Amino acid sequence: MLRLIILSRNKTWRSLNTVHTENKSMDWKDILAQKVNDGELAREEFVIEEKNDKKTPDVIDVCIDRKGRNGKTATIASGFTCDDDELKKIASKLKICLSTGGSARGGEILIQGERLDETKKILSELGFKIKGYRK
Repeated sequence: MLRLIILSRNKTWRSLNTVHTENKSMDWKDILAQKVNDGELAREEFVIEEKNDKKTPDVIDVCIDRKGRNGKTATIASGFTCDDDELKKIASKLKICLSTGGSARGGEILIQGERLDETKKILSELGFKIKGYRK
C-alpha cells in the first residue's frame, strides 16, 4: 500500500492511499491525476518541475603567452563561465593530465609551458568548444 501525503494550498495535510481496482492498482501519479480531474487539487500542485541540465558548451580561447613572465612560456585558456570551484577542478584535471603546474582564477586557466595542442585536446574531451591560436 502506497501512502502519499501532500500539502494543499490551505496548508492542510492530505493523505492519498493506493486504490486497488479489479484489473489495476493505481499508483500515486494516477491518484494525483484523478484528484486534479475531480477538482480536489489545483493543477499547479500536480505539476512536476523538470530540470534542464543541458548547457551550451563554453567557447574557450587557448593561446600561448610570453609577456611579463621573464621569457617563460605559458598556455592560457580563457572564456570559462563557470564558478571558481568548477574552474579549479578543470584546472586540476588539466595539470594532472599534462604533468605540469598552473593556476586558475578569474575565468581563465594558466598552464606552465607551451602546451597548446595538448590543452586543446583535453578541453575538447571535457566537452568545451575550442578556439586555439598563438600570440
